[in-house]
Parts: sequence; C-alpha cells; structure tokens
Amino acid sequence: MQLLNHRFENQEKLEQFINRNIPSDKHLFIQVFSGIIDKKLIQSVLDVLHTCLPGEPLIGATTAGEIMDGSMSSGEIIIAFSLFDATEIKTYYYPVSDYTCGEQAAREVVTERTKVCIVLSEGLKSDSESFLNGFTSVRNDIVLAGGNAGDDLTFTRTFIMKENTVYDEGVVVAVLDSDVLEVHNDYSLYWTTIGKEMTVTKADKNIIYEIDHKPVKSVYTHYLGAEAVGQIPASAIEFPLIKINDGVKIARSIIAQTPDEAFVYAGHFYDGDKVRFSIGNVEEILDYAVDFQESVSSHAVEATYIYSCSVRKLFLQDQLNYELNLINDIAPTCGLFTYGEFFHSPSGNQLLNITTTALSLSESPAPSEKRAVEPHQYRHSMLKSLTHLVNEAQLELDDNIKILDQYKMVLDESSIVSKTDAQGHITYVNDAFCKVSGYSRTELIGQNHNIVRHPETPAELFHDLWETIKSGKIWKETFRNLSKSGEEYYVKSVIAPIFDDKGDVVEFIAARVDVTELIKQEKIIQRQLTDSLSGLKNRTALFSDLETGDEDKILLLLNIDRFSNINDYYGYTIGDGLLRAFADFLKETVANCSLYRISGDEFAIIYSGHALDDRLRDHVIDHITRLENNRYEVEGNTLLISLSGGIAYAKYSEVYNLAHMALKEAKERQSKVVFFNDNVELSEKTRNNIWLISKIKSAIEEDRIVPYFQGIVDNETRQIVKYESLIRLIETDGTVLSPFWFLEHAKKAKLYDQLTRIMIAKTFAVFEVLDTYEFSLNLTLQDILSDETRMFLYDTLHSSRATKRLVLEIVESEGIESFDEVTEFIRTVKGYGCKIAIDDFGTGYSNFNYLSKLSVDYIKIDGSLVKNINDDENHLLTVESILFFAQRKGIRTIAEFVENEEIYERLKALGVDYSQGYLFSIPSSKPEC
Repeated sequence: MQLLNHRFENQEKLEQFINRNIPSDKHLFIQVFSGIIDKKLIQSVLDVLHTCLPGEPLIGATTAGEIMDGSMSSGEIIIAFSLFDATEIKTYYYPVSDYTCGEQAAREVVTERTKVCIVLSEGLKSDSESFLNGFTSVRNDIVLAGGNAGDDLTFTRTFIMKENTVYDEGVVVAVLDSDVLEVHNDYSLYWTTIGKEMTVTKADKNIIYEIDHKPVKSVYTHYLGAEAVGQIPASAIEFPLIKINDGVKIARSIIAQTPDEAFVYAGHFYDGDKVRFSIGNVEEILDYAVDFQESVSSHAVEATYIYSCSVRKLFLQDQLNYELNLINDIAPTCGLFTYGEFFHSPSGNQLLNITTTALSLSESPAPSEKRAVEPHQYRHSMLKSLTHLVNEAQLELDDNIKILDQYKMVLDESSIVSKTDAQGHITYVNDAFCKVSGYSRTELIGQNHNIVRHPETPAELFHDLWETIKSGKIWKETFRNLSKSGEEYYVKSVIAPIFDDKGDVVEFIAARVDVTELIKQEKIIQRQLTDSLSGLKNRTALFSDLETGDEDKILLLLNIDRFSNINDYYGYTIGDGLLRAFADFLKETVANCSLYRISGDEFAIIYSGHALDDRLRDHVIDHITRLENNRYEVEGNTLLISLSGGIAYAKYSEVYNLAHMALKEAKERQSKVVFFNDNVELSEKTRNNIWLISKIKSAIEEDRIVPYFQGIVDNETRQIVKYESLIRLIETDGTVLSPFWFLEHAKKAKLYDQLTRIMIAKTFAVFEVLDTYEFSLNLTLQDILSDETRMFLYDTLHSSRATKRLVLEIVESEGIESFDEVTEFIRTVKGYGCKIAIDDFGTGYSNFNYLSKLSVDYIKIDGSLVKNINDDENHLLTVESILFFAQRKGIRTIAEFVENEEIYERLKALGVDYSQGYLFSIPSSKPEC
C-alpha cells in the first residue's frame, strides 16, 4: 500500500494532485481531516473529490488539529489518499452514536476478511463510548481505530463526513477487508497521576455529578482553584481524571459543563470508579516517545494513521512534533487531533483520552525500516520533582489516614468511651457504652457512673479513682460493672483528666475495653491450642512454645509403635480410649514439663530448666520404660504398648527436625530412644541426606529420572497383560537407584511433585507407541492434592491416545477417603476412561469401607502379606478377607511380591486375578515385549 497526503489550498491544486498521483488501478481510501469548521467549505472540497474520484470510499471529521507526514497543523484541511493493492474498503453511516447502533454496525459491516474498522464520531453530542461497547459486545476481536471529531477546542460544533455528505451527528465507519493486510495498533499516554485517590459517587455515562459525595464543581474548585473552574472546560482539559480499567490507565478530559454544574467528559464514568487528577510532564512524555516508536516499528508498516488527543496537542504544543516525527520516520503518517481516541485492547475496544494512538498498516509482511534518530535529550524537570513531592506527601498522608481510620474502627468496635464534667456528671457516651450498659444516651447523660456500678465492687476502688484523677493523674484499673438488664461485664478502664489553658481540670474522659469479650476470645484461642481428644496441648501450641524465648530447647518425641493395629483390630473407639489413657498417664508421670499430642499417635515433651546430661538421659529412658510397662485399661480391655522416642537439644528453629530424625532412627533401629546429640552416626546421616537431595536435583536437571517397567501377568494364562511404571534414578556412573533410596528425601526437599510429573510424561511417551498394554502409574495423596501435578495429568489425559489404558495406583494413606479432592479426582480421571487401583492394600490404614466410596477397579494386595502367605496363618486370613470383599464387590485383585511358584499357586487357588513379582518380570528400562 501507499499513503499520499495533500494539504488543500484550492480546487485547482487538488485536481492537479489527483490527476498526477492517484492511479485508477488501485483500491482507494480517502480520509479528510478539516481544521476549518466551515460546513460549506468542507462540502465544496467533498464535491471536488466526488467529481474527480466518483464512488471512492471517503470518511472524514473536523479536528482540533491535523497531522500530515509527521507534522501537526491547525486550521487546515488535510486529505489522505491510501492506495491498496489487495484491500477493499466500504463506508457506512449511522445517525446515532450509541450502544444499539454499535451492535448493529458489528453485525452489518464485519465480514470474514475484515481486518480493521476506522470509526469517526461526532465529538460533542454523540456517545461514542456506548457505540464502542455495543460493537464490542458483538465482535470484540475486531480492531476499531479513530476518534471523536473536534472543533479546535471551541466546543461548539463538530462534523463528520462520508463520501460527499457532511453530518453534524452520528458516526461514520470505514471497513477494510483483506487477506494480506497487516494491522497493528499502539498508544502512548504517560500522564502522571497526582493527589489523593477519590471515588465517583454519582455519574451518568459521561457526566459526573459528585465525587466523594461532593458536587464535582466544588471538588475541582478545591483542587484547581475558582479561577480555573470559571474557564472550564478549556482550563481543566490539561488535568484529566485517570481511572484504571482492567489494569489499563484511562484518562478522561472535560469537554463541557451542564446547566446544573455537572461536568461532561470525553468518556464514561461509573459509580464507584476510583479516580485521581493527573498532569503531563513534557520532558517525561517525550522521553518515552522513542519507546513508542520502537513498539510501532516492531511490525510491518507501510503507513500509519494517527489519532491523537487535542489535550496532548494543547499541552505539548510544537514539542509533540518530536513524537509524530519518530512515527513518520517509519512510514508516512496522517491523522487528526480528537476529542477522544478509539483503541483496541485484547478484551475489546475502549475510548481513551490524552493519548496518541497509532494504527499501522501494511500489505507487505516485510518488517519496516526506520531511520536512526537522535533520542530526545532528557532535562531535569522541576515539574517532575514537584509532582513526585506531592504524590509522596499524599501517599504518606493516605497511609496516616488509613492508620487513623483503622484506629478509629478498632476504637468504635472495642472501646467504651464516656466524658464527664468536673463533678462527675456524664456529658458524652459513645454507641459502645450504650450497647454494653443497655442504657440509652438520654438515660445516661446527666447521671454519674454509679448507674452502671456493680454492688460488689468495693468502695475503696472508687475512692482511689477520684483521688488519682482529681490530682491530675491518669487512673487505670479493671473492674466489674452491671448493665441495665442485670448482666455483669468487666471493663479495663483508663480515666484521664482534661485541663484548660490554666491547668485546671475541666472534665474527665474514660476509655474502656470490654474484657468480657477478650476473655471469651482467650478461651477460644486456648481451645485452638488444645487437642480435644487428650486434653494436652496440640501441634500448633508446640511450635508456638518452641519459638518462645531464644534459649536452646530439649524436645522428646514419643510414638506409639504400630498404633494402627489397635485401630484395625479393636476399632477407633478403643484406639481413641488408649490415646486418652496414655495422655492421662503422661500427666501423672511428668512434672514441670510441657506435654503435647501432635498427631494421631505421636506425643511430645519439652523439658524446661534441664540440661541434657546423664541424669536426664537416665530419666528419659526410665520414663519410657515406665510408660511401656503400664497396663492401660480401656473399656474392659487391658492394652500394652511399645514406644519409640527421639530427643534433641538445639535452637528452637532446629530442635523439632532433629528430634524427628532421632525418632525415625529409633524406629528403624527398633530402639527405645535415640539421643540425636549423642549420635555421631545420625549426624552423619543428616549430612548424607543433604548430599542425597543434591544428587536428586542433579538427576532432575540432567534427565536421569526414568521409568522402569515391571510386567503384571494374568494368573490364568501366565502372560503379561499390563505394566507398572516404577521410578528409578540413574547415577552418573550408571548405577540404578530404586525409590527406597531417594523418594522420601525428595518429598522433604519439595522435589517430589517434579518427579511425579516426569514419570507421567515419560511413561505416556512409551505407551503412546506400545499400544497393546494397560499401564499403571503410582500417585500419592500429595500428588492428588497438588494443583500443578493434577492439572499436568489432566492435560496429558486430554491429549494422549493412551489415556483409556491407564490405571492410576493410589497409595493408601490415613484419611484418604475423607478428602473431597480425592473423590472428585477419581470422578474426573474416570471420565477420561482411566481405571483406579488401591496400592499396598492390607496393611497400615486399610479400610474396606472407603473402597466402595472411592469406586476402585483394582486392589493391589500388599507384598508383605503375599510373600508370607504360605507361612503365616494371619497373613493368609487377611488375604482371604480381602478377596472375599473384592469378589463380592466385583473388584479385580493383583498380588505383589510374587517371587516363587509356591506363592503363585496358592494365590491362583485363592482366586487372585493377577500377579506381579520377580517370578515373572524384573523391572527394566523397556517393557518386555
């Protein structure tokens, strides 16, 4: 395409320009920008154009200034001829610029080939923003550019044009249809907000009546002065209001004043809009002009239409040519200064003010070239410093006001305030006093405070009160009062004398806090720090107490070994009874220490005022022995327990983790107690943990986390019918590590979720190709509750053709059936066609009831039961119970750890459906097929 501009002087020169420059074999689009607000003259120019170029599409508008080839002018007529090779242009006129016509236009003018619509609206009477909103409601994907017509800031009359007709109302639209046209729009504002944030409290479209519940004119008078307000709109146009809409700063300039002294703006406001005054800093605006040029030139450009705000021209004056020339250095430009510019953002089209908008077009995809330009030389501006000073001062003031408002809110909600004269007669009470006392203000004013005095409050207290405050001192005390209804309440009071200029006491003021409510709150907080089952402090209280003070702490963690077996064999009622009995015995046997129940079967003791010496070590061991030797009577059952303990002495920030490491070590060694500080091996193990976490991170970064696959056979055919994907870490020397060595460490280091997502991606990659087998992936409750992991899996299921062959093995954990997220997760993945298996069933937290709740397809019988099935009658009975339940429910079963023929034959005879183990398949990096 090509843009040719002509500055109109007379009819003869215009005809000569057309004859010399405008070919007949191009698609022509004409824009007329008239700084002369003379309808007859404009009509004569249109007539010439219509005669010379009959039928060619034309739109135009009167202006507040014209733009041609990077320079601005006033009081001239600029005619822009755009010549296109492969773009067709059609023009339309709508007599009303409102929401309905916007909807109508979007339905009528847009085609499948429409790239952009250029819209020019009458600038004073029309509601162009409603037109934009209506258009966007139908087609928010179509770029609209253009603006409101101007009249050189006289605000009397504006015109728009289509072909050879001049209109004084409505809107004209030019539609550019093409298969090749490149369109890019951009804008520049850089007006600085100043002063406090205000709220529009009464507005109707583009008219504001009130700001902060005050007449808008009085707000402007207060901030800009009466002299400036007397010259509105011209005097205030450089101080637009700025609001933020969807994260975008939008300026709104005044264009008129209504008879009832409301202000009309070049754009809409809504009740509740937050606004601030703004001001332009010439140097700062020009500094950003190069950024604007860079943005425009980053796309293919053969011509740029510029629709800039009249306020920008008024404020920047000739310096605006710098910004315009930078755009013209890229490609030829034309345009006008408007009373509001139209701009397309990702969510739709918006009306802007104070901006320069640029619509860049090209029928060639080649990027544009621009001349090197010397950047604007920045000069320090006093205005910038003053603006910064005002805004910082306003910010500090706003912060102080916010703090005072919060103080006031707190006082209003929590304080009971009254004043008396020097004789003690009540002269003022706040709402809180009336509420807590039950008396009305009428009943209280003129009385003394004996009206709320509790009869049991000693007279000596009031004697001390009056003696103190009459001597000019402040009196503080907490005491009991009595309300009108006879209800007791406690207040913490501060009473102070108020002095006149001579230093004489003239009145007293009292501020009280209703301590009754605070006591209730304290009880609630105490309940939140107490374990409801045992009556001991809970986990939250433990960590709070550990953080109290900066001295080192001695912490013992105790765990009841195999407590889940109690729940399994006796039921939860007996299990809870045992926990209560154990907690009671702890209280009996521990003195001068803090006791806690921090999880289901785990307790803690903080030893205060002790040193971790041999005496305390012996005491801890003897105490644990005593706890184990005790017989716990629970509902007619005598229960014995064994304990594991871990103890550490360290700073509060470290002691829990160290004690937990010692407890874990005690469980692994089956020791009664491990003292972390005495255990060199455990300290070394901690260092090894750090080393192993580093190893895991390196494996992730170097892509050495891989799936290994173990086959699962059909017990009837002994043929592999599915595979389980098992995680492995490959060391740099090729050594293969099983998850036993690194998975728990990954969880503690918050690397576990990454490992899960790696396994999902790599396993699907294998079975996308190997499309004849079911395959399974292991998921824990942590995986299901992780939003990132869960959405990663859903995305994979959505895109993969292997989805319906996936079995998700959910690892058992306590309370899994109680998580709504688990039920919803299973429902979602089954919607994709996946199956669900419960892994490691038969030990730990096994519970038949939740299998029905979770709608599972497979039960994987835990290997610890399977490998001893021929030697342990209890294990056999457990497996038979699982099979009985599964077969009645139609759930298929898979036995793990099938390592020899004897086990396999027993499982087959029992009716187990599938087997998995080294007898049939050793995990390998590739499926055995």
